[in-house]
Amino acid sequence: MSPKMGPTRTSKHLPPALCPPGKTFANDQGFRQQDGPENARITPAATRRFTSLERKNMTTRTTEYRNTNSPAHTLEKVGAAVIRYGLAIVLLWVGLLKFTAYEAEGIQGLVANSLFFSWAYGVFSVRTFSAIIGTLEIVLGLMILTRPVAPRISAFGSLGAIVMFLTTLTFLLTTPGVWQPGYGFPSLSPMAGQFIAKDLLFLGGALWTAGEALRAANRGDLDSVAVVGSSRNLSERITI
Repeated sequence: MSPKMGPTRTSKHLPPALCPPGKTFANDQGFRQQDGPENARITPAATRRFTSLERKNMTTRTTEYRNTNSPAHTLEKVGAAVIRYGLAIVLLWVGLLKFTAYEAEGIQGLVANSLFFSWAYGVFSVRTFSAIIGTLEIVLGLMILTRPVAPRISAFGSLGAIVMFLTTLTFLLTTPGVWQPGYGFPSLSPMAGQFIAKDLLFLGGALWTAGEALRAANRGDLDSVAVVGSSRNLSERITI
């Protein structure tokens, strides 16, 4: 047992987030928590020792908490939901339409002139290849929808969407009629050019959802490690 340092109080412990290991924190009653055995002691103190980074992190967390109910925060949350679930819905919707004859014929000119897919009609029929693309879009849409329960799977779905939209944007370079006749670059034609250019926005949405979902997955892994560590510490204290 470590020697006592003045009056001790064990009934009140400071939050771990506010008192990181190796640091000293004076609470409102002038007590501080020091490193020690499992039953950490709180002794009188007159100073607070925090690094500038810790103060900055505490200030940031406090500011974020205060701004949780602000209109700007609400708009941001709604916008994030529209980006993620709007992207997923569009993929599911368009993917299902790929099984129709008119949609298969509609993408025929894009596929036949593509740098990556021009070989496809030599192997598959127009309807079959359209169904393959539609199946891929449906799978990616469903994966993105798993964000609340499986953020890592959602992130992989968004990464797949990134690859898909990068591929479709190459149609701007290969599809006849992308530029309006008589005007040329940068005047996009209404049907082919502008139709393909909108995928730039979908690409941005996929990039954001991939990053956010990966960050959430990594944060979940860290939380799991922290819970396991806390459980082990609690078990050791009970054993002692």
